[in-house]
Amino acid sequence: MGPVDHNAAIAHQFIMRDDIKGIPAAIREAWSRFLVGLLLRSPANINDVYERMMNPSPKERDEIREITEGALLPEDFSAEATKRMALRVIVDMIRGTGVEEVINKMRWSIYNLASSKLEFLTSDRPVIMANGIGRLGGHLATPLSPRKLFLAFADEATQRDFKRRTAEDIVNTVNNRVVRRAIQLAWSTSAKPLRYMQKNLSAEAADDQNFYAGLE
Repeated sequence: MGPVDHNAAIAHQFIMRDDIKGIPAAIREAWSRFLVGLLLRSPANINDVYERMMNPSPKERDEIREITEGALLPEDFSAEATKRMALRVIVDMIRGTGVEEVINKMRWSIYNLASSKLEFLTSDRPVIMANGIGRLGGHLATPLSPRKLFLAFADEATQRDFKRRTAEDIVNTVNNRVVRRAIQLAWSTSAKPLRYMQKNLSAEAADDQNFYAGLE
């Protein structure tokens, strides 16, 4: 995942300094791609790709045979080689969606939480998208720390509407989506929200994360 993550780590440094405008174009693109990657590269998704490569359907076996011109079949690959190929498949998926181009053109901003009584939670599915990111009203958010939230808006009106919301409303909405759509794991800085997390963890994990909605 290094090629996907390296420049995104640089973008993260700019964002944590609240320097959205200072992000170079190539670094901004890397951050957009990284956000798409967070939707695709959860441990569960990577394991699913690996399992499908280890136990392909008849159709998938035919595809592998065609790609290798009949020279290799799934059983000819070692477990380690198959794991590497699964990661390469995920990387190709991340680079091939085109969704990062939409994110890159959105209006980016950072929300800093002032209240010491509130904090953002995170999980293994931390990216929240609503209303189809490619259409009016669409927006994206992901917690970067217990007190900082990255946001991208499709239009200025949606951004203005967000700014009118209270800190408590924003935190409750973000934490609800992050925890309920988590696949297996969620994190906080203390045990205070433990009961809430135990009650809501993965409650909506089976819902499709339809990040292609509204792009066409």
